[in-house]
Amino acid sequence: MHRLEQNQEVVGTDDSFFGEQAAQRLYELYTEKSNALDEEGTDEDIDLASLALQVWNSAAAADQKAALSLPPIAAAARALPETGTPGGQSSGLMDGPPGVVTYVQFPDGTDALVRVDEDGNLVPQGLSTIFRCIACPPETPAVERTERHHELVARCVALAAEEQATLSGQLGSLRSLRRKLWERLEGYRRQLQANADRDTAERQKRLQKVLDLIWRYPLKRSAEDTIRRQLRLGISDPDLVDILAQRAAEGALCEVKDEESNEPPEPRVICSLGLVKATTTP
Repeated sequence: MHRLEQNQEVVGTDDSFFGEQAAQRLYELYTEKSNALDEEGTDEDIDLASLALQVWNSAAAADQKAALSLPPIAAAARALPETGTPGGQSSGLMDGPPGVVTYVQFPDGTDALVRVDEDGNLVPQGLSTIFRCIACPPETPAVERTERHHELVARCVALAAEEQATLSGQLGSLRSLRRKLWERLEGYRRQLQANADRDTAERQKRLQKVLDLIWRYPLKRSAEDTIRRQLRLGISDPDLVDILAQRAAEGALCEVKDEESNEPPEPRVICSLGLVKATTTP
């Protein structure tokens, strides 16, 4: 809890991770408590990288050291967790079918967590449900992965790329920071146009330059971190434009490329986990 408070003082964030119940929430994530990730909001608001980082920071130093000694990509598998009843007894019901979960990341920084069953069919679950199903403490025993593990991982990658091509468009996935930022700035641009005067003319020019950059090029990782932090702090639209315009002038906002390719972006597999039906002993 002390480490979380120190982080808050340095970078600032919202109450979702650093509120009074942060310690209990992280413990529930670590022990796989059912519905630990459920919120009143939607899964589109979940930042998987930030969520995983909080879980990592809450782990013991020895567990972190053991994790760092693993190879870059481990094709691992675990038994499907069982959903517990209020009394603490296992109900025997699993959170979805056996299969594979794959986490992929696109060149523009957007990511996806995809789950398929043993036949390669997409399992339509929310991010929080999938994350809860794959979460496990370090002592969880690994199981033998299935012969179709890599085939199912390839299927997950294909589904992620298909969604990126059909739903994402120029700005990335529907829950990407780049898209959310562009939509907010576009709304502010329309607001300025509706109340145009001499004072807003120069701001509109600066804003349009920022919008053009964000539309054409992906955000830099350092810019993403700054933007996420400012959005969580509730930055106003004028101040947000000032920060973005300054970073754009310094060449620190977007990854500007000399040549643009018409080929769809190819995702990179970060990790995968096989989910195998648990075997019960009499």
